[in-house]
Amino acid sequence: MKLHSLAAVILLATVVLNYVLLLAISMEPLYQWTSTMELQVPGVALTPNGYIGTMSKLIVTVAWPGKGIVYFSADPLTELDTQAAARMAALIASILAGINYYSYDYFIRLESNTSIVGGPSASGAMAVAILAALRGINVPANFSMTGMVDPDATLGLVGGIPQKLEAAARAGAKVFVIPIGERYSTDLNTGEKVDIVALGRELGVNVIEASTIADAYEIATGDKLTPKNVTLDISYPPWLVSSLNESINFYKKTARSNMTCAEETLSGLSTSLASSLVDILRDARHNMDVGAKLEAAGKLYAAVSRYFAAAIETTYACNAAKAYSSTNPLQVLTKLSMNYINETTAILQNVENKFNESLRANTTSITDVQL
Repeated sequence: MKLHSLAAVILLATVVLNYVLLLAISMEPLYQWTSTMELQVPGVALTPNGYIGTMSKLIVTVAWPGKGIVYFSADPLTELDTQAAARMAALIASILAGINYYSYDYFIRLESNTSIVGGPSASGAMAVAILAALRGINVPANFSMTGMVDPDATLGLVGGIPQKLEAAARAGAKVFVIPIGERYSTDLNTGEKVDIVALGRELGVNVIEASTIADAYEIATGDKLTPKNVTLDISYPPWLVSSLNESINFYKKTARSNMTCAEETLSGLSTSLASSLVDILRDARHNMDVGAKLEAAGKLYAAVSRYFAAAIETTYACNAAKAYSSTNPLQVLTKLSMNYINETTAILQNVENKFNESLRANTTSITDVQL
């Protein structure tokens, strides 16, 4: 009886297994088309000896038909901003490729030897890799880049470029794309400005500035997008246009005011300190010029980013000039810091009050709930 039962179980299991295999064979594959692209992307890691450049492998696969889902994986770990940037990269790449974003799925994987991957600076490379995969164009193994993808398809500012370039050179890169305006970038270890193009020349790497994802893609592949592909119909809603213009005017006014402040105080500083502040102001002017061009082109999001950078640089220069031209620099810096803290606290309190008012105005009484 037991043998008969065992035989029956084996027979039933065999039938079920054969049925499953036949079903699997007869089923259509989940995706009818896939395309994969790999790219080496640089990052920066902090070690006991300072900042160093590191390389990560970026593997991108696009699959059709899909639902516009972005699958992100990182080894070992990743931060939230990297994941959010990956979604933006997929969206911008699909627009540039002239395809329906929701007709494909996007698989993005970052493999790194660091403990955690963070920051949006690889999102530009993600967009280029996705775009190349969609168009079936190969990205050479000796190409690398850095820069974040902005919502208007521009290549946004990033930090640590000297260290990233050195890492890319060690990995065999011969062409390295950076965001436009970042040729003179700060070395994270020394705090000094570095001519990235000149450094690349020393390392045997051709460093090229790019203003948009489309530019970076063309540099990487030699594949020129047609006007139909690169025309982005990005129309901001009126409230966002108003908000961006307010931000532009505020940061522009702040930068100009602080630049005047710093320039008027430079004469009272030592030669070395004055020289360092002059370099910062030069960088701020460059950001202002690039911001003006972006603003004129209607790329308000990217323009705000440039004006913001200029405002930060000139604020630092103004405060440093004020402090070190005084008899008690520490006291002046402390006072300035407290002023900023108080202003920030007041702004946050105002935001909290308005938020609470909004909550109270929209709170539904328990007696209004219908069950």
